[in-house]
Amino acid sequence: MTRSTRIIGSTALALLLLGAWFPVSAQSEAYGFQGTNKETPFIEVIGEAEVMVAPDGAVLTVGIELKNEAMSELMKSTDLCTKKVLAVVKAGGIQAKDIRTEYINLTTETNWKNVTTFSGTQERTQVTTYIQRSIIVLTVRDLSSLDKLYREIALCDGAQIKQLDFQTSELRKYRDEARIKAIQFAREKAELIAGQLGQKIGKARMIRELRNYFWSSYNTWWNRAPGGASQMVTYADRSNTSTDGPLFPGNISVKTELIVDFELN
Repeated sequence: MTRSTRIIGSTALALLLLGAWFPVSAQSEAYGFQGTNKETPFIEVIGEAEVMVAPDGAVLTVGIELKNEAMSELMKSTDLCTKKVLAVVKAGGIQAKDIRTEYINLTTETNWKNVTTFSGTQERTQVTTYIQRSIIVLTVRDLSSLDKLYREIALCDGAQIKQLDFQTSELRKYRDEARIKAIQFAREKAELIAGQLGQKIGKARMIRELRNYFWSSYNTWWNRAPGGASQMVTYADRSNTSTDGPLFPGNISVKTELIVDFELN
């Protein structure tokens, strides 16, 4: 047997072995030949919708932060500040069920400080300061009381307004409204694009909700980066508020994004 004959024989044997391992249908799919599982052409689109809603409530987050080099004095001043805040809150018509403590923390910090000794000389020494922080979250159901509440809490020594979130009690209703609009827009978009190619869309193969969110927020949180409302929109529309103060509830933006695959006919 010549060398060329041996090569041809070896090649034929290799092909026979491959045929034994891979069925014909599998080979045709692997090499890109026409198979039995031909995918139906489709178009994928994103539908977006936004519903603007006048808020009917708010969540007010109040922070209390006090410092003192004496632990006992810190506890006294913290108790006094907390009592003042709660007195303002209750006078503003906030019920006990709408008041909760969400966070409390006691820590220390050490700094160098110049201290005058008995001999009148200045010496640098380490001084430990005690710091207590707490968070009180208030649910405000009557927005007409919000301005006064905001002002009076801000005037309490040691208290800070950390965050204000406007909300709606009918969020589910407006989310569903946004979903309906988003799916309608997705269909219209798919029909428009497919129509430019002389095709029509068929049934949906897949529907997936990408994002569904709402918010209207002012945020100066201790343990959050500023601008926590990056996905949130507030519109200062005075027509939707009865307040004459600095707070404009405006409208809450309820948004939905859907991704839909339609078959192409």
